[in-house]
Amino acid sequence: MQKIQLYIGSERLELFKDETVSITQSIQNIKDISKIFTEFTQSFTVPASPNNNKIFTHYYNYNIVGGFDARKKASSSIELNYLPWKNGFIALNGVDLKNNKPYAYRITFYGETVNLKDIVGEDMLSSLVPLSNENLVYQSDYTNGADGVKEKLQADPTNTNTKIIAPLITHTSRLTFDSDEQIATGKNLSYDSNYPERGVLWSDLKYAIRVDTIVQAIQSYYTTTNQFASNIVFSDDFFNTSNANYYNLFMWLHRKKGSVDAPTQVTQYSSLINTWSVDSTSNFARMLNSSTLALYDDATTYNNLIITVNSVSSSEQYQVIVHNNQSVFYESSFASGNRTFNQTDMGLMTGGVSQFYTVTIVQKGSNAITIDDVEWQVAGVANPQSLNPITWSSTFTSAQFITSTAFDFIIQEQIPEMKVIDFLTGLFKMFNLTAYVEDGIIVVKTLDEYYQLESTWNTTNTLWQNDDTLWNEAGTSGASVYSLDEFMDVNSSQVNVALPFKQVNFEYEGLGTLLAKQYNQLNNKSWGTERYTLDGDTYDAPNEIYTVKLPFEHVQYERLIDLFDGSNTDIQYGFFVDQNQQSYFGKPLLFYPVLQTLASEISFRTDQTSHVSLTSYIVPSNSVALSASTDTSNINFYDEINEYTLTTGFTGTLFTTYYENYIAEIFNTKRRMFKVTAYLPLNLIYNMKLYDTIEINYENYRINSMTTDLTNGKSSIELINLV
Repeated sequence: MQKIQLYIGSERLELFKDETVSITQSIQNIKDISKIFTEFTQSFTVPASPNNNKIFTHYYNYNIVGGFDARKKASSSIELNYLPWKNGFIALNGVDLKNNKPYAYRITFYGETVNLKDIVGEDMLSSLVPLSNENLVYQSDYTNGADGVKEKLQADPTNTNTKIIAPLITHTSRLTFDSDEQIATGKNLSYDSNYPERGVLWSDLKYAIRVDTIVQAIQSYYTTTNQFASNIVFSDDFFNTSNANYYNLFMWLHRKKGSVDAPTQVTQYSSLINTWSVDSTSNFARMLNSSTLALYDDATTYNNLIITVNSVSSSEQYQVIVHNNQSVFYESSFASGNRTFNQTDMGLMTGGVSQFYTVTIVQKGSNAITIDDVEWQVAGVANPQSLNPITWSSTFTSAQFITSTAFDFIIQEQIPEMKVIDFLTGLFKMFNLTAYVEDGIIVVKTLDEYYQLESTWNTTNTLWQNDDTLWNEAGTSGASVYSLDEFMDVNSSQVNVALPFKQVNFEYEGLGTLLAKQYNQLNNKSWGTERYTLDGDTYDAPNEIYTVKLPFEHVQYERLIDLFDGSNTDIQYGFFVDQNQQSYFGKPLLFYPVLQTLASEISFRTDQTSHVSLTSYIVPSNSVALSASTDTSNINFYDEINEYTLTTGFTGTLFTTYYENYIAEIFNTKRRMFKVTAYLPLNLIYNMKLYDTIEINYENYRINSMTTDLTNGKSSIELINLV
């Protein structure tokens, strides 16, 4: 009988003597291929003893101020016979009463990876404050030190310093190429010095951001410094610069249909104030960076907010807009001269985790406004209901600020509307990633790499027997092989059909652009989709079809030909419209950018009546490279005819690279699902990992899932035989 020690923080909970504490573990279950973050326990109870009442601050008594907050999971850990075993989080589900007195607390223990969902919650990608470091001006060319669309269209995406690009993807205009056309206007990309009013207009394009920059922003944003429960830190096993399949991916910054800046009857220019003095010392209010004010402590009342704007130019009209997490918190009327706003105008600001504020100046005229001074005062009372409330105040000042007549492309306002957790889950599904926590780091690997630990160990090491003298070593050098023969309950086992589905489909949610729609209509199949059964066979039982669906858009790109002679150009572009050739919203678009150099000459229009010649520009692609001889990797699930080469051969699909080994094993005719019961000793419970191999009667198996009663070691284990 093992003794269990359960802690919330550093405080040990008392347990019922006869309470069953079971934990279920599964890294990837063949019955739910795309599910991740699955470690959990069933709910169990702990007594309402004086010790536990103190830890939970008598939760049943709602009159207690500042008590245990059951809305959030609490950091927790489990020890087995006083040896550290699992770190995670405890959720308080409720309190059982007997005779109107507290009897027991109902709780659930969750593994560490589950907390990822709790930390990011319902946050959108637009809440990632570090993305503001990549803000830039949206304009045709290079002006006043700011990169314009033309420069980003010619940036080198393979350079690790390149985080923002402008790919040849149009949101409205369909492009053509005709080297012999004698028409002065239009979307013909063929450059002719006599026709400066034709070609791709700079505002037909939008910026795109490197996916890794978003991942890094997640890690920078979700930290204890920013008042989150814990830090999000990913390992670099998969998320690294040398992994081109991941690192070369970009997300198109497409927040709305059509153009970036909606036209208005009166020309207006928005400028984000990004010259605030950075203060990171206060526990209640501080500048996270030069543009973003963070307000913490959701029990605080902010009762003194003043923004004073001193403008050198009294004739130019402007308004002040305050955003909270990219939503408008306050919007003033247009006026001129020096202005002051206080809480009477704006209302009280609220704090708490993820409460971030920015100030934007919007001007009507075309003359830049020089603002000598901006002062932001915030004050409040922290924990006003406690015995010792804290009165505090902070003042932030901005250096001289000059508004811009160019449109500020604020990444947080232009990034697609997508939850952070959906973005991460989408990446995990795309590359069949798995995650587990080691020493506070979320280790991210492909499933094949995760199980590769097993094959590496098996080819170089002998079978680990269950000798107590070895148990501290088992598993420390990679995967191990454990024999369960002596611990088996031979009277309770099953051999079941392992095939849970008759077919597995891999596809994208977003397949609504023009060419993707046309592909579906012509082929009765969705673009880039894989429908898998082993060797194309049809299976009758079971009859379910399992679908792995990515929450992204998947565009079929178009390589332009010269309409004059039918020859291929070096131009490939994306036409992001619906089947009616109308502006299209769609899902967030991921793609690979490829810089074409010494390529077909195109006309890039810097304004309505001027153009320049470009022979270097970024084209979008579903493949890492435009030649299969260079790299066959791509983000199709199926080996489609490549849009650029018009041939197959790009065999490194998402399915082939990241799913096929695992899925093919599931469909193997020799595959079986075994359900066994074993009474595991402490050394096995303590050391056995989900990537380890289980040996029973000289046959090897992989763990599909395992539920263990920690008090007696009784384990119900689902095993898949290795074939």
